[in-house]
Amino acid sequence: MTEAIALDSKEIWEIFHPRTLNSAKLLEIAQKTNALAAEVEQDWEELPEERRKLLTTLAYAGIEPPPGIQWKLRHFIDRLFAVGMLLKDFNACEVYVEASERLLNAIFSGIERENEDYQAALSAALTETSANVESSKAMTAEEAGEWIREISDEASRDI
Repeated sequence: MTEAIALDSKEIWEIFHPRTLNSAKLLEIAQKTNALAAEVEQDWEELPEERRKLLTTLAYAGIEPPPGIQWKLRHFIDRLFAVGMLLKDFNACEVYVEASERLLNAIFSGIERENEDYQAALSAALTETSANVESSKAMTAEEAGEWIREISDEASRDI
């Protein structure tokens, strides 16, 4: 188990909604984001339920904001800050985006690992698909990635 990083709910919210045009501040947020991602990657099951729930909610809201004018306004404001930061310091934005993607991947991997129904459905889909591998054609890396995503999506629909 890694040492838990001390971030309160407000700081976690800021990771998902950085509203700054200051490069140093954005890089500081990216550093916190990477530290949280490392914690999630290694210790998702050990995190307190409340923290897992907060991270899950913010991760899903980040990829598909909930309906309602309040969320649409927040999403719009987040995008304005992102454009402003991109124009000011592309490098800081790139570092932040990479850290954010790492954190989202860690959260969704943790969610998938703890869902036994998803794991069973994914295993069944992989077994079924691999049985037909001899009759399939060679794939590019992009095609293989898309194929794996389709298997994962199919497993998600089955649960």
